[in-house]
Amino acid sequence: MQSLTVNMFRVTVVFNPMNLGNPITLLCDDITVGASANGRQLLIPQGISVIGLYIMTLPGGSGSQALFAETPITWLNEVSANAFIVQSWGFGHVTIVDFNTVREATQHPFNVNVTYEGTTYAQDPTIVNEPPMPVG
Repeated sequence: MQSLTVNMFRVTVVFNPMNLGNPITLLCDDITVGASANGRQLLIPQGISVIGLYIMTLPGGSGSQALFAETPITWLNEVSANAFIVQSWGFGHVTIVDFNTVREATQHPFNVNVTYEGTTYAQDPTIVNEPPMPVG
């Protein structure tokens, strides 16, 4: 019997209330270690992948916590909106489930939406579903 592999990616959504012009920084060691993942591509291999997004508010500002917006993920095209399952757990955790079965690389741009003191801010990474690895 073949075993099922589920790929896991953790993205930390860092909100800086002292920089409201560009307050969101995405960190994911699966994309780039120790550097911002803003505007970058998250390469997803074939199969099932779970992308967990967790929010962290830096000190400063009014002291209130940033939260994922009521619609935490906004897909920027209709194909992407139908390709994933998005699940929110409270206002601090969002999970995207990706069932990648594409035959050629497919880009899925989206916004991560965060609310702070009544204002919603967005950051725009892209999921890229990769095709199967060549055999032989």
